[in-house]
Amino acid sequence: MSSTEKFLNDFNQAWARGDIPGILEGVTDDIDFRIANKPPITGRKDFAAMLEQYAGHCEVRELTINDVIIDGDRAAVAGQMIFAEAEGMPPGCDFCDIYRLRDGKVARLTAYVMDHEDSNATE
Repeated sequence: MSSTEKFLNDFNQAWARGDIPGILEGVTDDIDFRIANKPPITGRKDFAAMLEQYAGHCEVRELTINDVIIDGDRAAVAGQMIFAEAEGMPPGCDFCDIYRLRDGKVARLTAYVMDHEDSNATE
């Protein structure tokens, strides 16, 4: 496993644990974060505020990373998350995150997420 692949795996594990300091450690000061079809969040301060806002919103029970593709300073990670049961939450989601890396950190992250509508979708 390359150092970039290990970094991306650790970054995604921190995200799944809700480890805000661990996530922030892995991003640049001028992070550009986007969830597809949502307005961008720019800068570590606003990114941290967004993370705090959603902290505890859903608990990830399991993270599976299926694919990691790295090409220079660009990378993609695709996988699934299974959530702990919570009212109003889907049982899990599929994701594909597109990264732009700079100096070993995430400078841009665009996340594409699709919720599972029923528990059979994750099996």
